[in-house]
Amino acid sequence: KAMTIAVASLGGWAVAEDGMIRALRLAVGSVAPTPLRLRSVEQHLVGRSIGCETANEVQGMVADLVSPIDDVRGSGSYRRQVVTELAARFIRELGNG
Repeated sequence: KAMTIAVASLGGWAVAEDGMIRALRLAVGSVAPTPLRLRSVEQHLVGRSIGCETANEVQGMVADLVSPIDDVRGSGSYRRQVVTELAARFIRELGNG
């Protein structure tokens, strides 16, 4: 009688080496009509250094690509905020591995 549905989600895979992003795959869910692979973000970030500047940059790029709706589970603006923060955290965490 219960259901768990994500308000927003991000899946990521990366190869980081010497403080640089060598390979990257990112996809988001619940912020577009269908799950969305962020290919333009991936291409832009490969070869970039891992750090706060890159993490901040990814937030703006992701925000421009998603088009979340308002519904009973959450507002579009909240979903955009969540998924952009998830993307930034993912990039920042690459430096901790």
